Amino acid sequence: MIGELTSPSKNGPDLGGLVIGEDYLSQRNKPQNTGRHGGKGDAGIGLQEIRHREKHDPTKGKLRWRPFLAPTAKRTSTSRRVSGVTVLRLRLRLSCADGSYSVGSAGKIRGGDEVKRRAYRGLFVINFMISLGFGIVDPFFPVYAFSAGATGFHIALIFSAYALAKMLMSPLIGWWSDHRGRSDLIIAGLCTYLTVSLCYLLTPGPLALIALRTIQGIGAALVRPISLAFIGDIAPARREAQTMGTFDISFYSAQAAGPMIGGLIKEAAGFQGVFLSLAVLCLLSLLSALFFVMTSPTSRSDNVDRPRPHLSRPRIGWTLIGLSGFILTRSFSIVLFAVFIPIFMHESLKLANLEMGIIMGAGTVVTTLLLRPMGSMSDKLNRRWLVIFGGSMTALLTFCLPLARSFGPLLAVSVAIGIFRVVSLPASSALLVQEGNLYGMGLAMGIFNGAMNFGTVLAPLAGGFAFIFFGIKTIFYGAAILGLLGIVFFSFCTWPVANPRQKKKEVSSCI
Repeated sequence: MIGELTSPSKNGPDLGGLVIGEDYLSQRNKPQNTGRHGGKGDAGIGLQEIRHREKHDPTKGKLRWRPFLAPTAKRTSTSRRVSGVTVLRLRLRLSCADGSYSVGSAGKIRGGDEVKRRAYRGLFVINFMISLGFGIVDPFFPVYAFSAGATGFHIALIFSAYALAKMLMSPLIGWWSDHRGRSDLIIAGLCTYLTVSLCYLLTPGPLALIALRTIQGIGAALVRPISLAFIGDIAPARREAQTMGTFDISFYSAQAAGPMIGGLIKEAAGFQGVFLSLAVLCLLSLLSALFFVMTSPTSRSDNVDRPRPHLSRPRIGWTLIGLSGFILTRSFSIVLFAVFIPIFMHESLKLANLEMGIIMGAGTVVTTLLLRPMGSMSDKLNRRWLVIFGGSMTALLTFCLPLARSFGPLLAVSVAIGIFRVVSLPASSALLVQEGNLYGMGLAMGIFNGAMNFGTVLAPLAGGFAFIFFGIKTIFYGAAILGLLGIVFFSFCTWPVANPRQKKKEVSSCI
């Protein structure tokens, strides 16, 4: 609910009384000379007086409280002066049945948007630097582990431990962030990243590398899902897709640039230079978090109430289940493409190294360029159908990958996959934010990322099995079929969901 509290001084903490207009109805005391939107004619009644009266006689008066601003009205980010006092907008929970009235502050409008913009930019920079750092390191990590004495079995454990730690910890940490806030968890994750990156400089043995990668996976669960939950908290209603799509640019652009920068650093300074670059980027990310992300805003720039998540008993809805199935199959296909398409290009098509690099990076570049415009489109169209259309086309194009016989057709298919993948990406993120508003943003992002990491763990194992027994083309056919099954599952789970543009699906908190 939206109410107004007045303060006798511009910045004073003493809030004199509750200012209410004609929306306050009482059988005993009806305010006189009130205005629809508040102002000089508003009647004021002290909060303590209301609490006292209803405590002694809760049946005498019944309250109805409506927002001062209509759902379609434009909100401003500045406080206003009424009768010589500063007006603050607060979220209120009023209960006439038991006589309890509580005021839940969602913060002042003054400076609120600027705080959100600063947090958004800070998280964008943090996500870019962390993704860039590991994009620099990851292509060379197997070689580094092998030089440290790791066998093939050790290398498998190193990568599996990282993925399993992320998969298991993401839902738990996300749920915990809904209880305790997000900023401290992000800072803890960045400290974990920094510590692990410095330990890599010591050239540890295989067992130590397995332990470090496990800790790194826990750090990833502290940073990536919680950052997305943070962005979901401050994303404006009816602009979730654009907000999340723009934020994802930080990840995909870093993934595109990381391997190239890593190759240059590796040539110039070796493994020490690679891991030192990671440590520097982690340190800069930590400093950025301390400077930009000071508090965890839990309110959004609209005026519609968001139900309080059931934190003591976590619950999830069918849409979140469908999104989890969709992201599992999508991450499965992405990992199979990254692992086995180089083998297909080298063994079957005999492509040059430059041609292989262009094909591997083309889809990521296209995705990065189209994220923001597709996010804006997803805010205007039915997001469920965008996910279904983009996911279906991506699966069908994956089926066409082994049919390509030369560089040109394979490049065209890869670019088309990138285009249709980005059709579903912002739309699915916006649906995820809507689920987070209902069940807890951290829990929703944690479950989503846990499902994604589960697909990352399964894909190499299943792909290796198919490669040994059925050949490399079977891998892409299987990925296409699995992608279509994921879309069917998502469609079934989200069948009752209405168009997300309808007001009743725009569930959010208010400030």
